[in-house]
Amino acid sequence: MAIERYGIYPCLLNAAVALLQVDGINVEPGKAFDEITPGGAVDRAGVILSGAAPVVRIMSQDLKTIFTSISPSVGLNCTGSSTFQYQQRASGAVFSGGSTFVKAVATAGFVFPDSVSADGNSPARCSLTFLAMYDGTNAPLVYSASNAVVGSAPAFTSQYYLGPLYVNTVLIDGLISASVNFGLSVMPIKPDGMPYPSFPAVVARKPVFTFTFLKLGHISATIGSLQNALLAGNLIQHFRRGVSGGVRENDADTSDSHIRFTAASGAWAPDAVQVTGEGDATVTVTVRPTAVVAVGQNLAIAGT
Repeated sequence: MAIERYGIYPCLLNAAVALLQVDGINVEPGKAFDEITPGGAVDRAGVILSGAAPVVRIMSQDLKTIFTSISPSVGLNCTGSSTFQYQQRASGAVFSGGSTFVKAVATAGFVFPDSVSADGNSPARCSLTFLAMYDGTNAPLVYSASNAVVGSAPAFTSQYYLGPLYVNTVLIDGLISASVNFGLSVMPIKPDGMPYPSFPAVVARKPVFTFTFLKLGHISATIGSLQNALLAGNLIQHFRRGVSGGVRENDADTSDSHIRFTAASGAWAPDAVQVTGEGDATVTVTVRPTAVVAVGQNLAIAGT
């Protein structure tokens, strides 16, 4: 009996965007079946694939590469092939190397970031969704074995941590976690009776920022309402870049190396005020922007 084991490996999007620092790759085949049971029978007599829309969920800490190439407001239309790889482990060793990789290839697709989040001193992580599309000839996502590696080897590219939040140039202190959900709704179609999706389009954009604070005074003094209130101005959520062999980039907010997400307008409100036992009370605040979320890289920590 030949036992095979496989581990994660970098993926290549649109034949150009190399994610060399991936934390997770999860494939959802997205299949639906029609099962035929003729009248008078109790057992199915046929099974037909009525449709399939494969989805690949990607996790990575490499915010720099992701947001250099993939827009948080319109995603990335992949007209080139995208390759997801699995590296074969070797019994009694590390990896087999050579032409032993399993790969899944989509000849067309659409990728967009779902969210970025960071909690305490844990690294920020980004989740992305890749929708495999039909190119008119090939199935949306095709697996094959015994392949040579595609692209470059795994590498550390970037890592970020929670940074401060500013609203209207004012520091909103006491922040212990933050997440940015980009709220993209992408709708492909299945025209002409085809079982596979094509022509992906962004049909809605409803981003949400979620923050958790230790400072309960923000409810009255900063937001001003338990129900709903307009933002006082521009919202800027920073993530500080970490440096190998150090702590944060130059250990300085003035270093032009951090990343930020900005919303120019919107509304916010507390969602929950919680405390348990001897722990600290926290307030969770949700912001619903009424403008596109913009991303800025290689910037200093600042309120403007």
